[in-house]
Amino acid sequence: EQFETPERTFNFSAFPNQKKIIISIGAFDDKKGHIDALRGISCLREKRQDFTYILIGDGPKKGDLEKFIATNRLDDVVNLAGWQDNPADTHAIAHIFLAPSREEGLGLALLEAMASGLPIVASDIPPHKELVTNNKNGLLFPVGDGVKMAEKMELLLENSDLASSLALAARTTARDFSEDIIY
Repeated sequence: EQFETPERTFNFSAFPNQKKIIISIGAFDDKKGHIDALRGISCLREKRQDFTYILIGDGPKKGDLEKFIATNRLDDVVNLAGWQDNPADTHAIAHIFLAPSREEGLGLALLEAMASGLPIVASDIPPHKELVTNNKNGLLFPVGDGVKMAEKMELLLENSDLASSLALAARTTARDFSEDIIY
């Protein structure tokens, strides 16, 4: 089955010196909310430095993202990875999937991240709310709110039990959702 992956658990305290990986996947345009994500990452970095944010994609706003990263001195925690042949491969190394979109269709990248067993932090736009129920299978924040976004990411980084339970529920949601699409 397309969305089957092994169950994952998150024990962030087991490797205290290892950087946690937060990822987003999407075109670099205004709809995907990547500048919002960088604002959230900037807020998170004020509280902790034990993470790396990998942004997978490309597009017309790449220059704006690079400028924001440089201006806010985020180059030590942000990696613009460009387009990847199989961006879902990064799910295997990630600890959190961040979906900061301002507008979205189905949200396939979000669905794939849920299916891979990643804990989700997503903006509360209607398409995300079709997949994510706050505090049940992911964490939602008000669209464009970098402070609340950072709080949600920090909550998952601080609480590996919560991250694991949300990730497991997200996998179940993705499996059920994909079966609804197939049948």
